[in-house]
Amino acid sequence: MSKVKFRLQCPECTHKFYAPSMFPECCPGCGYEYDPHDDTVISMPAIKSLVSKVADQTYRDMERSSEARAETAAQMLGVPVSDMSSLKITDLRDNTKPGEIAMPAVNNAVTQQMDLMAARGGTVGFAGGSEFAAGTAQGAVSLNGKVMTGIVPRAGATALGSLQRASGRG
Repeated sequence: MSKVKFRLQCPECTHKFYAPSMFPECCPGCGYEYDPHDDTVISMPAIKSLVSKVADQTYRDMERSSEARAETAAQMLGVPVSDMSSLKITDLRDNTKPGEIAMPAVNNAVTQQMDLMAARGGTVGFAGGSEFAAGTAQGAVSLNGKVMTGIVPRAGATALGSLQRASGRG
């Protein structure tokens, strides 16, 4: 059975080493003596790394660029920047999982009404939109052995006419 080793870094000399416990007696590089471990003390681990720095910088850059967009929009519209404050990103989530978006959920009068309608069993958003397309005409046209389809039954013929006009034959 293999022993568990902990990879540590000395706070004094920044020497990296492996130890059999999270709380070694001293640093093998410089001899720095650690305080005895006290179970009542909550310690803060040093988790800053290049990866976390890059992620933090990305979020800060996105927030700064959103401020610049708000300023540009205000300038173009001739209104104060405070009127464009809704364009600024100030609360981007950094603890997202794959498939989630970093923007926080919108909570306004519209979303509250949609939640109320959904709670009463109503249809909200794009759910059930297929029934709106039931009466839409569809079709296909064969042109030079190629089948062209579209919502309009003559979509292929319309495309053929535009091709002929573009080539100077129509």
